[in-house]
Amino acid sequence: MVTGGNVNDESEWKFILISTCGANDRPDLLQRMINSVTQAEEQLKGRVELYLLLQQCSKESLANFSISAPSFIRPYCYSQRVPLSAARNRLLLQALDAPLSWQRVIVAFPDDDAWYPPGTLETIVKAFASDKRLGFWFCRYGSAPGSAVQPAFPSTRQPSLGETIRRASSNTIFLRGDLVRRIGKFDETLGVGTENGSGEDTDFAIKAFAIASRTLYFDAVAIGHRDLDPGLRARYYRGSLITLGRYAGVVKGMYREFIRKLIVGCYLVLRGDLTVRGYLSAMSGAVLSLGTAKLP
Repeated sequence: MVTGGNVNDESEWKFILISTCGANDRPDLLQRMINSVTQAEEQLKGRVELYLLLQQCSKESLANFSISAPSFIRPYCYSQRVPLSAARNRLLLQALDAPLSWQRVIVAFPDDDAWYPPGTLETIVKAFASDKRLGFWFCRYGSAPGSAVQPAFPSTRQPSLGETIRRASSNTIFLRGDLVRRIGKFDETLGVGTENGSGEDTDFAIKAFAIASRTLYFDAVAIGHRDLDPGLRARYYRGSLITLGRYAGVVKGMYREFIRKLIVGCYLVLRGDLTVRGYLSAMSGAVLSLGTAKLP
């Protein structure tokens, strides 16, 4: 690993972005994300790399994509479709092998339909460069994001565990590179495309929150992404509950969050959003996994 340099010098910092999509999925949304990264990459003077895994992609499709793709994109191709957590891990293995000074790298995991408003990445660099202890920064997302550019981040503060669980998503988490190296891979039993259906980003965020020297939360919508659909809560319930159950007794305050999630499940059942069978299955899986998580 390359060492040396000034951690406080913003010009020495680099972004590693990890994303994945189907080779023919939502090309207009992917282009919007790429355009927002292009703008940031120009402002940061070439210090951004986007690792992008194209799934269900042929070598010909990869070649065609590479011809027109900006030079900061590192495209990879996979002929099948794999769960989201597994796709991210394939890219992480590639990225983490690079000989970089990981104390001056910020890693993020934007979805292909997310985007960064002007100034967002530049402001996040300032936050990390000005605070040697900062390991984990996150914010909220929405379809009408504002700017993260605020003098001295007046809305940024230390978050609670509950805020981390409910607000830190794959689109909104930014982590110092050496912290990512400690955490390692996403849990491939969680996430879209697995039996559990979700929770891989929550799992990653909980680990980061538990071991980072400092975590900061920007309590505003600073990342663009479609608004949270309440109708998806039932779909994502199982993975979320199992994730919280794993950390119950491992991370302080998690039992309270786990019980809260059980109550939310009862509410979803009463509303008719979640079946009784689905609730009991999720609860059974969570109880079996109680306290089994291990922190890096």
